[in-house]
Amino acid sequence: MLTLNANEFARLDRFERIAALGMASMHPGGLAATRKLIQWAGIAPGTRVLDLGCGVGQTSCLLAKRYAAEVTGLDKSARMVARATERARQSASPAAFVEGDAYAMPFEPERFDVVFAESVTLFLDRAKVLAECFRVMAPGGLIADVVMTCHEPVPTDVLDGLERLEGVRMHPMSPEQWLAAYHDAGFEVVRSEFKASISDGATLWSFFQDNGWDGLKFLIRFGRLWLTEPAVRAYGRELTAFWLPNKHRFGFGLILAKRP
Repeated sequence: MLTLNANEFARLDRFERIAALGMASMHPGGLAATRKLIQWAGIAPGTRVLDLGCGVGQTSCLLAKRYAAEVTGLDKSARMVARATERARQSASPAAFVEGDAYAMPFEPERFDVVFAESVTLFLDRAKVLAECFRVMAPGGLIADVVMTCHEPVPTDVLDGLERLEGVRMHPMSPEQWLAAYHDAGFEVVRSEFKASISDGATLWSFFQDNGWDGLKFLIRFGRLWLTEPAVRAYGRELTAFWLPNKHRFGFGLILAKRP
């Protein structure tokens, strides 16, 4: 059962709600996008990886266990770090997790070979966070990002409505603006791929492919919460009512960029 009352649930941002509901991830493209970025970045045993905004640790645990990378997950939320640490323990993954600020990471310069930032820069001051990523990356290091795009400027009232629902401000940009942001931060874009629709490839079957038994357990848990927790029902209805008329505004993209 959900351990938060309606008021407590309402005060959480979208990331902490993910943890509270038992979701593994919510970034566009799902685990298929993560796997593509892993392939693009050439993750190998011993690669020093920072999973920025690691959430509940799905990507971190995958990288550490399946690819034998040396992974550190960073998140501002103690709830997320606790969930990620428990995920690593249950899956016997050697990934490590720390709580910290994306604008002032608790790492020495040039610490990492690869930074994963899946659906993170979307919510932050891009110039500040990309400068900090540049600082902690070794020369020649890579940053792998999942971003949300828009075909035209999104009306302020739409972004305001989404912020009220999600507890955090989104800053989607056009593909050209995203690439320019990386260039302005001193990175060389190695590879990119953009989709016109945020739901591109998203089906019930792809959800199970991405999440397996964890996905099935989440659906069962979410169904139980939907029946028993008014806060969850209210949130689900509000989110659906918002996204149905607005989802056409958004797409997503994958970016791999290199620090010279």
